[in-house]
Amino acid sequence: MQIPGTLFTSYNLWYENAMKMFSINYKKGRLIPAGTLMADAVLHTGRNPRLDLTWGETGERFAIHFQSKFHPGITAEQFAGRLLVRQSLDELTEGMSDHEKGCIERAVVEPGMSGKAVLVSFGYPPEHFTPSVQADKWFYWMNRYVKKELRFDENGMTVNGM
Repeated sequence: MQIPGTLFTSYNLWYENAMKMFSINYKKGRLIPAGTLMADAVLHTGRNPRLDLTWGETGERFAIHFQSKFHPGITAEQFAGRLLVRQSLDELTEGMSDHEKGCIERAVVEPGMSGKAVLVSFGYPPEHFTPSVQADKWFYWMNRYVKKELRFDENGMTVNGM
């Protein structure tokens, strides 16, 4: 299914193999920055859902394989809707502090970031360990073997970094 319109990545994506990326978004390898214009997006549904993307600036192609076991309760369509948005990076980061915008640009999470800024910098945490972004602890996979915990204070700001 072709996804029509002008689409941007809503968060930073990492990859080691452009044609074998995973929806868990390991924080390893090369970076596709948040706010990257995608020239083409096709969602393949069915037994092995996959999102095929073409980077608008470079023409490089990507295939993100949706792994439902890491996203219980989330469909491939919902995953694609979270990743691809119609807002530019300036629109996504409107109202964020310079500190938060700098962290997003560097693809890091540091203390003092809002949950919204973390979502743009690191994406949604996999739902199998973080069922809700309303929780005060989120878990991210840095690679296949290393999982890290991100904590939020009572004001919804990060207290640790990654």
